[in-house]
Parts: sequence; structure tokens; C-alpha cells
Amino acid sequence: MKTIYTFFICCMVSISFAQIDKAEYFIDTDPGVDMGTPITINTPGFSVTESFSIDTTPLSNGIHTLYVRTRETNMVWSLYFKQTFLVHDFTNLTVPTQINAAEYFIDTDPGTGSGTDITITPGFNLNESFSVDTTPLSNGIHTLFVRTKDEDHRWSLYFKQTFLVHDFTDLTTPSQIIAAEYFIDTDPGTDSGTAFALTPGFSVSESLAIPAALSDGIHTLYIRVKDDDDVWSLYFKQTFLVHTFAAPVQTQINKAEYFFDIDPGVGQGDEITITPGFDLNEAIAIPSGGLAEGTHYLHIRTRDEDGVWSLYEVIELTITEPLGVEDNLFLLTKIYPNPASNEITIDTKTNEIISIRLFDINGRVINSYNVNSSISKIDVSKYAKGTYILQVKSDKGILNKKIIIN
Repeated sequence: MKTIYTFFICCMVSISFAQIDKAEYFIDTDPGVDMGTPITINTPGFSVTESFSIDTTPLSNGIHTLYVRTRETNMVWSLYFKQTFLVHDFTNLTVPTQINAAEYFIDTDPGTGSGTDITITPGFNLNESFSVDTTPLSNGIHTLFVRTKDEDHRWSLYFKQTFLVHDFTDLTTPSQIIAAEYFIDTDPGTDSGTAFALTPGFSVSESLAIPAALSDGIHTLYIRVKDDDDVWSLYFKQTFLVHTFAAPVQTQINKAEYFFDIDPGVGQGDEITITPGFDLNEAIAIPSGGLAEGTHYLHIRTRDEDGVWSLYEVIELTITEPLGVEDNLFLLTKIYPNPASNEITIDTKTNEIISIRLFDINGRVINSYNVNSSISKIDVSKYAKGTYILQVKSDKGILNKKIIIN
């Protein structure tokens, strides 16, 4: 029977700063972007990892190719990823069968069983060497294909290797590279590509600019070089994408949300009241009631007017038992700098400072300061270097803080 194949993909697109929100696949023939079979993207993002299943029942027995591509929120499609696979009516997969035949062909497939036989010793694994007569082949680039057959008359996928046939006149004298050319998508033939300048040598490293007069879509660049014996090399190829990018339009942030520890899904967190804008600087109070004691992670993210959510910011926090009066005063009071050499600032936020006293390490009062505000500065430049205790009395209680004067 035929089976359902499950594929695992990890796609990442870095053409721009847009998230991946859509994916599709097609088999053998490209129906055009946005015309393939959709793949569910559970969580859009700058990188996605998804698994999906393909029903191969409608496919004929034989070799097929799966293609997968993704799309960003700005409607730009990626290059495709492709994977070859075999569809076959397997009758019994529990009994292993030996390989008992092998064949090869060059360039054109004559059909299974019609290639050139390779002598082998039957077995479950093969490691054989064989020779190919290249005399009948024309000078140029060719491709060798090899496949095997088991005792149940099932043929494997083929292995292929590209090679070059040429009438070499003298292999003892190295030849310099004297010319290079490139072409895009379709090979016009050697010496008919677009030539680019290079400095002759036994190895070359050059940069070149490719004209941008290409249609939007996927293209393939091919480059080859020629030596002073007029012998052309195999080509190097690189697939690339041409796309006309529109100038990005900045959009305002109009929504924000938070959640603790487990992501409920975008748009499902607790909403944060904000003033829409291109940049946000908000002071927010987030209740922590109901959280168990221990370490938790606060996540905050925002959304723009186009409905695109940002990555989230993560803040680690620890929930402990309720604090005492001095603990709260410590959290609410800033004393800086510490160590200090000239002046110390005491800021108790909204609490009113009633008095400040400075003690030495032995508990003797060095000086007292009467104040009536939430922020106060004291001069410590006249005191000897060492460790002191600064006592701050406010309308909420008394805080003792160790300071160092240097």
C-alpha cells in the first residue's frame, strides 16, 4: 500500500525584518506562488519550525520531488527547499532483501533495467568499484547516474555525479586561467556568456556586479572559467531571489500585553493600557497576586497598527513572602553614590524625610541633618575615609544603610 509521509521543516527567512506567516508545498510542478498546498504555521515568527503530512495516495509509483517555501507578512516569498522521495507499493517491510543488481546510465535515463549493468556481489550493503568508458562521449559536462535493485525487483533512487570529458593534451604543464564568464538561468554555450575582467593566474579571486534588470522571482547564476589551453571548467551555480522592495512604512504601536511563564498565544495575554506611538515609554503596575513563591518570568510584547506582534521582552522575577517595613523602605529608597567622596543623595520617592543621622562604625553619632523633603543631599567630603552607617528617618519608618566614604 502507499503511505503518508510526514516531513519536518525548519524555515528561516532573513530578507527583511518581517515575520513568517504562511507556508506552502507542491510536488514536482510549481503551480505558482500562493497556489501550492498550504502548511499550517501555528505561531508566526522570524523563524518557524513545523511538521506536516503529505498523502502520497494520488501519486504514481516512482521518484517525486517535494518543494516547500514560506512567505513573510510583507508578502515576500522565500526560495524553496526541495526534497526527493520515492513512492512505492511496499508489500512487506519486515523482511530485508538483498541487493542483487546495479546499473548506470549517463545523461539520459533509458528506464529502470535498461542501463549498463554493474557487476556486484549480492548483499544487504554494497561497496563496489567500476569503470566507465568515456570514449563515446563528446567533450563537455556529463552526469553519471547509478541505481540498484533488490530481490523483490524494487529499484532504488539514483545517485548522480557530474564530470567533465576533455581531450587533454598535456597534464604535466599547468595552465593559467585567462577568461571567465557568467550567465543567468539559461546556458548560451561556452564563450557566449557575459565575460568579466580578471587577472590571469592559476587561481583567481574576483568580484563582479550583476545587472539588476531581472524579473522578480527566483533565478540561478552560473560562473565558469577558461584556461590558456582553451579548456572551460565546470560551472559554479548560486540560486538567488530578485524582489522589488517597497520603502517600509513606519507604523505606530497601538497595543501591548503581558503574561507570566506560559504563552497563551498572541492577543491572549493581559492587556496593558498604552498611548499609541512609534516609541513607547510607559510606567505600568503589573499585579503578581496568585503567583506561587519562587522564580517566574514576565513576558511583554506589543502590536502595531498592521496587526504585527513584536518579539516579547522577558524579565525574571522572584516571588517571596511579604516584606517587612524596613525591607519596603530599602526597596523604595535610593542612596547614591556608594562609595562616595564628595556628596551623597538620598531619594525616598514619595516618602518625606524627617531627619538623617550619620554614625561611625562604633555607633557614635557623627552628624545630624534635619530635612523636610523626599530628596536630600549631604556633604561627606570632610569626613575620614572608612565605613559609616547612614540612618534615614521618614514618615514611613527608619532605614539604616551602610555607606563607604573614600
